[in-house]
Amino acid sequence: MYFRVIQSLDELLGEDGILRLPNHLPDTFVMDESRKAILESVVEWVRDGHNVLIEGGPGTGKTALMFMILKELSNLYSIGYVLEGATQIGSEHMDRGIILFIDDLPQVRMDLIRSIIRYNIRGIIATTRSEELAILERTLGVNIRKFFKVVKLEPMPDDKIEEILRRYLVAEAIRVVDKEAISEVVRKAQGLPVYVWQVIRELKISKEDLTLEFARRIPSGMLDYVDDILWRILGGKEERYEALITLLTMTDFVRYAVHQDLYTYIYLAAKEQRLKRRLTMDDILLDTTFDDITRFLAKEKLTYSFRLPHDSWADVLKGRSSGPMSPEISKINARFTKSRRHELTMEAARRAWNESLSKSEDVLRIESFKNNIRVSLGEEALSEIIKVEEKKFIEEKPIEVKPAEVKEKPLKIEILPAPEAQSTLGSICSIVSGVFLLILYAFMLLLSVDILLVSAYAPAIILIMTTLALFLIGLAISIMRYGSKLGKTGSGIISGILLFIWGLSIFMSISLVFPYTDLAFTLVLSTRVIPIFICLLVGISLLVMFRGSENKMGRNAAIVILIGSIIPVLPILDIGLILLGMALGRGQK
Repeated sequence: MYFRVIQSLDELLGEDGILRLPNHLPDTFVMDESRKAILESVVEWVRDGHNVLIEGGPGTGKTALMFMILKELSNLYSIGYVLEGATQIGSEHMDRGIILFIDDLPQVRMDLIRSIIRYNIRGIIATTRSEELAILERTLGVNIRKFFKVVKLEPMPDDKIEEILRRYLVAEAIRVVDKEAISEVVRKAQGLPVYVWQVIRELKISKEDLTLEFARRIPSGMLDYVDDILWRILGGKEERYEALITLLTMTDFVRYAVHQDLYTYIYLAAKEQRLKRRLTMDDILLDTTFDDITRFLAKEKLTYSFRLPHDSWADVLKGRSSGPMSPEISKINARFTKSRRHELTMEAARRAWNESLSKSEDVLRIESFKNNIRVSLGEEALSEIIKVEEKKFIEEKPIEVKPAEVKEKPLKIEILPAPEAQSTLGSICSIVSGVFLLILYAFMLLLSVDILLVSAYAPAIILIMTTLALFLIGLAISIMRYGSKLGKTGSGIISGILLFIWGLSIFMSISLVFPYTDLAFTLVLSTRVIPIFICLLVGISLLVMFRGSENKMGRNAAIVILIGSIIPVLPILDIGLILLGMALGRGQK
């Protein structure tokens, strides 16, 4: 089925309604002479079996007028809408006497529009922007006016804009403190009804009264107004980076609607891009910037989705405004092309599925997620997301983000290779250290049986101890680097310093102790006595470092090292180092 019939016009209204129009629109809609004439003509054309296309500039009220037309037609016909992802339209709705509407015709699939033309489908009312209509005709290679009756909507006169503003203020119970604010808002609206609704919506969200100060603060024109809203939310905040990436990514989705879980993980993934370390949902629980931008989005309860409040937001996020946020938006667009946003979205979707949705018992929430992916990214992408295990996070060098002003230095974004060599070095050093300690343990048993063998094996023992010290220092450096990758920099540094001290103590034992005492005492001192206290702290630090990561072997290695230090039994400690090496090797796969 390519359409769904609505049971009530109320389904089209409200923040989570299909058309995202104010609940009070049927009572507060204002008709000028032009709109009244269009409404009467469209009703007559639909009765005669014609399709209708309402064109106009951004914010002129195309969707609101279409609703009023549908309201008029609902007395004669059933009303339905074309489902997201539909690839063609048949004649079933015509046979059943159903009028279908499409808000923003160029946003649907091109195959669907071609099916309307090819099969001469009727009973359709749609909207489009004037500039997109020309692009649509060039893409299809046809004159769309042969298949639709096209009417053009112009901006409204100021007296009608003022009437809309006054009606909305009463309907939303917003107090007018300064009467002069009314004329100031009307002047800045430039004949666009959607500008008035955005003013009302902001006052409603911020729970403010309409004052002259507020009216003077907001800019003229819809695009610069949206730009100004973004600046007031994000200006000067480090989190503006991930916020703008998230909002820009929403413009790649059908109807600019993104499932709530995917939306959250896109923000999380974008934040990881800036900080260049792995994060969890706990890291954004208290992120006020995330809460602030989400508060301005429209929420669709039935589809568990967030949606941009109006298509003018998409214009701004694509770089068509000239306000204070436009330089930042321009940089984000240049850095995050559509292909890179797709990669970010896929990574976020995998994590959303693996970490959250696959464990959920809410069937509707899961199906809404799948449909959102299917419609906007395709069936193949959905299969990849729900079947392929989550890719490991690739670490990058942190981005310098300084508090911003309107005129600021460019945002520095550097992408460096992940420190795979560091983990490979640590893996080798740790495994070799564990093996060499086992060899030294064997020597200690041999020496305890026959002390005369000390002189015979002294060169080999000194060589192994020296090599062990070097590998322990290499392990120390790697642990410091790997700890920062996990976001546990403090514990990684502590572990690294302690391992460095252990390696250094072996050098000191060989150079300072061995010349004045026997080799057996030196061996026991540097590989058994000193490590007991050091490795106890190393085990604790490693546990902290690997806590919350996906590297289970790393946590197991830390536990074994801890046990080997407490008992203390040297072979257990040695095995712990070998396990640690294996954990570091797996950490980059």
